[in-house]
Amino acid sequence: IQFEPHSEVILEEGLKEYSVARVRVGEILTGKVITVNEKELAVNVGYRSDGIVPAAELPDESTANYKQGDDIEVMVIRTDDGDGNLLLSVIRTYAIVVWDELDALLQSQNNFVVDVKEVVKGGVIARYKGARIFVPASQVAAGYVADLSEFVGKKLEVRMVEVDKAKHRAVASAKAISAEKVKAARKEALAALRAGQIINGKVVRLESFGAFVDLGGCDGLLHISNMSWKRLKHPSEMLKVGDLVKVEVTKIDLEKENISLRLTDIPENPWDNINSKYKVGEVYKGKVARLQNFGAFINLEADVDGLCHVSEIAAERVELPSDVLKVGDEVEVKVLAVDKAEKRISLSIKAVNAVAAAAETSAPTDSEVKEDAAEAVELGIKPTTLADVFKDYFKK
Repeated sequence: IQFEPHSEVILEEGLKEYSVARVRVGEILTGKVITVNEKELAVNVGYRSDGIVPAAELPDESTANYKQGDDIEVMVIRTDDGDGNLLLSVIRTYAIVVWDELDALLQSQNNFVVDVKEVVKGGVIARYKGARIFVPASQVAAGYVADLSEFVGKKLEVRMVEVDKAKHRAVASAKAISAEKVKAARKEALAALRAGQIINGKVVRLESFGAFVDLGGCDGLLHISNMSWKRLKHPSEMLKVGDLVKVEVTKIDLEKENISLRLTDIPENPWDNINSKYKVGEVYKGKVARLQNFGAFINLEADVDGLCHVSEIAAERVELPSDVLKVGDEVEVKVLAVDKAEKRISLSIKAVNAVAAAAETSAPTDSEVKEDAAEAVELGIKPTTLADVFKDYFKK
């Protein structure tokens, strides 16, 4: 072999370059993506040949998140894949490097995003750069979550709670972040509301004192007294969870972040003009709605019942209303008293019957008088007149 002048220097520089590029199995290198397809990435790590990262050695086993020119950290699996290329892995790099990163995230308490993979006993398993992270059920969201499977396949923003690098154990939480987002959204929604505003909402929770309505970013309280003019024992008499309602904002307390609501479609209260519809002494038709030992409730119109006390059912003594009446009976009643404030009407069936009975025994009709006169003539009885009564007085 004949060397040209200075050829020893050129060969020495080439050997140096080759020695610098030498790699070992298990070594972590930084490279640059040069090509991407569905099956693999080609990566330049400064070696004499390119490195290949199969899709199976990528997070999610997908090349979709990579593009030409991306910097990437890889681990050498083999120095020759059979075609003279380096066989590289990303997820195996993560398995080493990621635990240092997770430890740093624990110290900084910065938020990061994980991919939820499956539901397990007590919570969900998520992945972050190949690392397995457990999120307890109580820490998945700000409130109670009935079905954790709704989070599978989704991204979740979390903070580290615990990291054990030696055991490769990590626990994270999304609860605080979720609560902060809910609070921020609530403040923004509160700032946009005004008293008197009409808004559509959705019933999300029922309590004995009222219903909580989601107004889109914040909840308002629809008190039981603002659902109906009638007295309700429980909001479930009017609403159920999931109902869409139209409400009016009656009051906003920005300091306490409270919103008071009122239903806008409350039916008209028939008691508002009860005194003009039912007059004391007048007779009205009604229907027996229910019976109690002390009397019968008579329905006069929708949502308006009056009480006919047992003593006002009949002229004779009545032991029980059910002895005389049954539910559904149509009756005529006389109004004895009206109390608008207490929503009470006192009624009497006896008074109506007494009037009818008196009418039957009242003065005879003209036809009856004529019949009586004709009968008297036939019997030879002379009718008595006023002249007959006062004839002696007239003579004087």
